Amino acid sequence: MYQILSRMEETHRVASRLIGTNYGVFEAVSLEMPKFTPAELGFLRLETHHRLVQQLRTSLQHNLDPGKSHDRRIQEVCEQWLRDQCGTPIPGSDHQWQRCLLSLLLEALQFLEALLQTTRSIEQDESCGEICREWLFRIKRYHPPHAFDELISIVAADMGREAVDVVRLRTRFYDKWTQELHLLEPDYEFEIQARKLIEYALLTVTTPVLPITGKDIMEDFDIPPGPRVGQLLERARRIYDTKPCSRAVLLDQLRQEGL
Repeated sequence: MYQILSRMEETHRVASRLIGTNYGVFEAVSLEMPKFTPAELGFLRLETHHRLVQQLRTSLQHNLDPGKSHDRRIQEVCEQWLRDQCGTPIPGSDHQWQRCLLSLLLEALQFLEALLQTTRSIEQDESCGEICREWLFRIKRYHPPHAFDELISIVAADMGREAVDVVRLRTRFYDKWTQELHLLEPDYEFEIQARKLIEYALLTVTTPVLPITGKDIMEDFDIPPGPRVGQLLERARRIYDTKPCSRAVLLDQLRQEGL
């Protein structure tokens, strides 16, 4: 692990000097160094190369549905990798987890060695300046998925769509949004442009759902089930379509209209 940290630090230092910023290659890590005893704990907390660790983390820390092809593929890939390292797709003993942990650490070290070698090669390349300009260009245009989440919450609230599933909406549109941002001038304001994309998605793709139901109307107006409930819902829909609002505001507007 210390070899891995050493390679990370060296790669980051070299990259930072090359592009003249503090970006380097790796973002700051707020977590403390993982504990490796027992080996299962160290395995679960290890941060290494991208795709394998992403799949292992999904498989080991989330509930997968074998009925979904995407989840099933992740499970099959991870179980095959575990079987190759310790002889079983379902490690149980500390010895089995230790073998998996050491294998993952060695793969991480190989990955970082390759990354360091690539960075050193850029340093010596005759096109270093152009490569670094392209590097910076990509850094400035990279927005991780979570950067959209707070904006989605704000935009949804502004539009009276608080019930929107933020993560699901972002997952659905993230690739499209990032492609759209890549077409803009380099000095674009992320929050302004991302808000436009989010608003467009909410307006054109998702269906606005009323913040109230027939049950709310029956309870709030003390009326029994019947046609009157449907009439009030229709009136609420017209009010909401004109100006989206919260549940309390919508019910209050219905009362003000004397319904």
